[in-house]
Amino acid sequence: MQALVIDGSTALGFLMHDEQHPDALKSLEAIESGIPTFVPAHWCVEVANGLVMAFTAAEVRELSTKAGAFTLPSGSKDASLLFTTSTNTSYTVLVSGAAGETGVALVEVYDVTGL
Repeated sequence: MQALVIDGSTALGFLMHDEQHPDALKSLEAIESGIPTFVPAHWCVEVANGLVMAFTAAEVRELSTKAGAFTLPSGSKDASLLFTTSTNTSYTVLVSGAAGETGVALVEVYDVTGL
């Protein structure tokens, strides 16, 4: 039996037009056709967090440009994270490959306060 597991980012792609990806839309079509669908236990929290933050890919690209960061082209497999921090707080970034793969990663941090 075939079944789908839908994570929060896929579900957000159903709701946010500029986050839509052809694979997410195929998943939606499969759900509508009646294929059994499951979500992880933390799915509601993941979707709620995405909706609270609600920065679309277009907004992240715009802020990245204003901050002088590299442009993330539409459909890119690059990733970005936009979040609010507290002052005088230290953060650590950990980068790992899927399934233990190795490679080269570039991490850039920009302050977009006031942009």
